[in-house]
Amino acid sequence: MEQISNNKPQFFSERKVSIAQVMEVLKKNGIETTEEQTKDILDFLYLLAKTHYDQSAQHTNYDKQQQGDFEHSITASIA
Repeated sequence: MEQISNNKPQFFSERKVSIAQVMEVLKKNGIETTEEQTKDILDFLYLLAKTHYDQSAQHTNYDKQQQGDFEHSITASIA
């Protein structure tokens, strides 16, 4: 699976869930997978989590920018 690189903090670079742990959880829920299938599932879940994190960070930065623009316009109108 292709890795996406950027200059943001590497929150997802260190994986804390092993393939064995995922296989165990899936098996407890009646899902039998090979190690390769489990790796693909885990890769997908990390990609999904990273995408969510990146989008949340973008919204937070946008909100901060909007707040700064608003404060600047108020300060300019008072002065």
